[in-house]
Amino acid sequence: MSWESFVAAIQSLGLETSLMVRGAGAPTGWGKLLLMPTPGYIETGSGPVRLADVEWLAVNPIQIVHRGNRIPPSKIDRSAELSGLLHHAKAASLIDGDIIKVFGFNHEAMPFGSES
Repeated sequence: MSWESFVAAIQSLGLETSLMVRGAGAPTGWGKLLLMPTPGYIETGSGPVRLADVEWLAVNPIQIVHRGNRIPPSKIDRSAELSGLLHHAKAASLIDGDIIKVFGFNHEAMPFGSES
């Protein structure tokens, strides 16, 4: 599985993500925007970042679905789908409270092989 496929799968689940860039004091804010605007770069809303500069990608496995102004949002636990995706991708990850952090974005430690 390639990074492009992995990012597309995370995005299709409608999950919020945050990105920690090496050398940055804090991770980016949470948001649903996650894409790869060009090969070798990832973006979560704070502008594109080289994959080699990413320390980790945090994923909130709880999908929040807005249902209207007077109805509380529904919360869907996507942990099982996310776990399956991480297993299939052979991605290095850890659970940090309710958040899942994915590592290995630099090319030397890239867990993903060719497209499968």
